[in-house]
Amino acid sequence: VAHSCNLNCAYCDVNKGKYTNEEYMSPATAKKAIDFLISNTTTNKLIIIFYGGEPLLNFSTIKEAVKYCKACHVNYSFDFQIHTNGVLLNEQMCKFFSDNNSTVTVSIDGPQNIHDKYRVNLNGNGSYTKISNNMKMLRDYNVKTNITCVVNKIDRTDIAELYTYLRDTFTFVNLITIKHEKSSYANVATNELVSDFLRIDKIQGTDNNSGYTHCIPSQVMRALIYKILFIPSQDHYVCPQGNRWISVTPNGDIYLCQHSIMYNNFVNNEFMAGNINKTFKPEQLLKTTNYIMQKCQDCSLYNLCSNRGCHLARALNKEPFPWQCELTSRQVTELIEYLSTTSYKRILDLSLKEHEKQIKIGIMAVRTKLKHIKPLAVKGCDRCASTTTKNL
Repeated sequence: VAHSCNLNCAYCDVNKGKYTNEEYMSPATAKKAIDFLISNTTTNKLIIIFYGGEPLLNFSTIKEAVKYCKACHVNYSFDFQIHTNGVLLNEQMCKFFSDNNSTVTVSIDGPQNIHDKYRVNLNGNGSYTKISNNMKMLRDYNVKTNITCVVNKIDRTDIAELYTYLRDTFTFVNLITIKHEKSSYANVATNELVSDFLRIDKIQGTDNNSGYTHCIPSQVMRALIYKILFIPSQDHYVCPQGNRWISVTPNGDIYLCQHSIMYNNFVNNEFMAGNINKTFKPEQLLKTTNYIMQKCQDCSLYNLCSNRGCHLARALNKEPFPWQCELTSRQVTELIEYLSTTSYKRILDLSLKEHEKQIKIGIMAVRTKLKHIKPLAVKGCDRCASTTTKNL
């Protein structure tokens, strides 16, 4: 809703928030985007994400869009999400988000001394104090809140300490996501990146508030459970962008995802699929989402891997990132070891609690499927006598 920003973050993907052409989505365009979503969906439970730049620079359009959904599409259930740097939040906004089933995800990069190095305003001043105070406001209005934390390549702070700090400082937050700044992937050794992610898996696993099973790789575990409970050959672990999700720019252009908008200038509109006011060309989305690298197709971890999950990364790189391949391999190895020493009934119970709304499957149906994972849960089984990923 806003190709503009009020911060000047050092690692920003769009030239420190300085868009070539600043644009703000009009309420009329937002309503057309909602109508486009309604006309192309097969479900009545929908998610709308307000993204930027900084979306709160265009709060008036957010309000109009939410009101339009509730007034003109009463047969649909909407979940609204806002991704913001948190600086512009005020009481009016917090009350509105609380009243309208909205989840607010705020960018916080850790304690003040780390956050203020990179997330600064246009005058170069840090934003932590303002954001921290606004987080308390979200708490007071009982707004569903998440945090995204970016680890910078220059100041590689221990991510376990970052996660612990954010969890203990903002105790009301539902979800904390830690990710590396994109360029750090190329500047950090594979084993270091993999170790970082595995440590986060374990921290979340031992966090009593996280809902994750103790010490197992949460994303891989969820993918495995989905594969067990549904058709084994069906692909359940893939990026939804361009398939179940699309992104719309302030002027109504349709893209695969918000990231593809940034890359589009370099790839000759490869990721643009038309405009909500003109022509929708779904074949442009399919061209990207159907592309799968041969190396991934031949891999035994095909259905468990987030590396091939991002359509955009596959289309741009034409080759998996080595660190992501290594990460998935080590995660699955740990998972097999966990399954071999843990009751599979406990595993299913924990996983179903986390996903009961999505899975919606009765306990009798689960019991009929237990044979699919029992071999993995029996130590010494011929199929997994070794814990190498090849034997999965």
